[in-house]
Amino acid sequence: MHETNFKTNKGLKLTNSEFQERDAVLKLFGFASYADYLKSDLWAWIREALMKLPESRFCRCCKTTTGLTWHHESYSLPVLIGNFSNRELFGSVVRLCNECHRAGHFFVDGEFIESLCEVNARLKTLAGAFEEDPSERLINLHAEIDRHHRETLQKENLP
Repeated sequence: MHETNFKTNKGLKLTNSEFQERDAVLKLFGFASYADYLKSDLWAWIREALMKLPESRFCRCCKTTTGLTWHHESYSLPVLIGNFSNRELFGSVVRLCNECHRAGHFFVDGEFIESLCEVNARLKTLAGAFEEDPSERLINLHAEIDRHHRETLQKENLP
């Protein structure tokens, strides 16, 4: 198996407060929860706009075209309300397959990763690994990313 260079975002590590902030913003717009937001006409309109992009037809990491979902790389107000006047914001909601999305948000043992920065870093590592070796199996990559992530956290004395 090839070696993957996994780097944490030291100094940018966020906790679940990022998800709490997302929920607070959504409540201001009348959504009881993130799940309600994902069922809303607003989210349907945002998805429709995103589907016009060619990169919405495949997983950003492994390039599969099946089992696709959406991943928010940011929960900023402009992203949540679909203010895509800036082309850069389109990259804040990306297409992933369900397996890669799970690999980004969870360790192999099922532990949830509470930092969106860490999730995005894991997904970037995963995408790079697939580019290096498209035949690599996701479970092997997921385990390798976990190992690098936990080793880095130990070296930095982070929980």
